[in-house]
Amino acid sequence: KGEHMEKAVQQGVMRQRIDAKAVSMGSNTVTFHLTGEETGGLYSLTEFIMAAPPAPGPPMHIHGAESEATYVLEGELLFTLGERSIKASKGAVLFIPRGTKHGLSNLGPGTAKILVILTPPGFEKFWEEMANLLKVSGGKPDPTNVLSLQQKYPMDTGGKPRQV
Repeated sequence: KGEHMEKAVQQGVMRQRIDAKAVSMGSNTVTFHLTGEETGGLYSLTEFIMAAPPAPGPPMHIHGAESEATYVLEGELLFTLGERSIKASKGAVLFIPRGTKHGLSNLGPGTAKILVILTPPGFEKFWEEMANLLKVSGGKPDPTNVLSLQQKYPMDTGGKPRQV
């Protein structure tokens, strides 16, 4: 696997959206366009299709290891960065420096689609593992397991498990 990924980094990556790995994270769909392994540890590029309200977005949280950029492709969201919030529609961008409290929620009425870039990469594995937790638990993971996963990929939610 390591040799395959090293070759991907040297030669670059080209793929159609349909060929990217996608997982279900509750009512949301997460598509991994570029992983950290594929970019040589530079960044990851992930797409979210966020379910319409009342499906919850992530709770206010802090990433302990990475900075994040989010770009709105479709829909209406509420971006919150520290104490500031804005209504964000197609073309809006949010940059979150590592260690900064932030959140986002879909204002509806339909789904929303965003691209997320993380640097350094690695947190994309949280979403993959969370999707697996949801799958094996029939959609109702033990909150202790969710909190454990959040600690593994330093995500501080003030002790609240991520809900989907």
